[in-house]
Amino acid sequence: MWNVVCIGLKGHQGVCLSEIAKRPDARLVAVYDDDPAALRGASRLPGASAETLITPNLDEVLARRDVNVAILAEDNASRGHNLIECARRGWHLCAEKPLTLDLAELARVRQAITEAKVSLTMLLTMRFEAPYRAMRQAIADGAVGQPLNLSGQKSYKRGDRPAWQQNPKTFGATIPYIGIHPIDLLHFTTGCRFRRVAALAHNAGLPGSGRIDESCAVLLETTDGAVASVRLDYLRPDKAPSHGDDRIRVAGSTGVIEVLDGKVNLITAKQAPTVLPTTPPPNLFGQFLDSLAGGPAHDISTDECFMLTEVVLRAQEAAVRGTWVDIP
Repeated sequence: MWNVVCIGLKGHQGVCLSEIAKRPDARLVAVYDDDPAALRGASRLPGASAETLITPNLDEVLARRDVNVAILAEDNASRGHNLIECARRGWHLCAEKPLTLDLAELARVRQAITEAKVSLTMLLTMRFEAPYRAMRQAIADGAVGQPLNLSGQKSYKRGDRPAWQQNPKTFGATIPYIGIHPIDLLHFTTGCRFRRVAALAHNAGLPGSGRIDESCAVLLETTDGAVASVRLDYLRPDKAPSHGDDRIRVAGSTGVIEVLDGKVNLITAKQAPTVLPTTPPPNLFGQFLDSLAGGPAHDISTDECFMLTEVVLRAQEAAVRGTWVDIP
């Protein structure tokens, strides 16, 4: 039986909780958030039962001895410390992103997880959306030849961001928080790794954003010399039909493939524009639990979690310094 705790209600924890509610081999034993208001409806969360501990006291959760998996969806600044504490207790980890807000703490988290020999995944939920999985397969099948120009976009409605997202001390920065999704998808769909990064980030002080950058751009060079670029913003108008406008495009030596409006569009030297079929993806958390039980390896490895967090932290460093930053 997987006894799961949810530490924080500030992210994509619903992906995990909905899966717990479906599985006879998992139960939600505790829910924590530092905001009592967020806990008022916690008893009705998917997977919750009359036995689920609901508390604003994290020590109560960490004191439990019946836990083997933790979901971490707290504010970004608290995550590194919580990852270390959970790892020391031998709990497997499914964490929001980024893992930490600086490289020194990332090294401490890596050491704790390595020493504890627990598994770690991140809530890189876009990997488990059908279009990106179809795109990955098409590229692996050689549909566009050698990937040469990679690009991604995430554009969100800003709205009135919660207080913790308006403060760099608890949020960090937009590049690590949002940028990790398209950067991961470029890695996931093509298999590329990154050599160096440059970036720009700007806060215009627009209503609802606090001190967080509303507009960012990231330029990366892959280890095989391809060009990758990512656009990020909180500038999508309120009248837009959806909260987000996500795009991933890979131009290769023999074709171009792009996910736009949830469709996978392919055009090649030999094939007219076509929309590729997709198949329903697995659940991120369900696949993680199955891997812990001895099933196939999870699609997001522990090493990838650390690699991708380091890439976005170095991208933020590049934005602050105004220079290229190497990625070891």
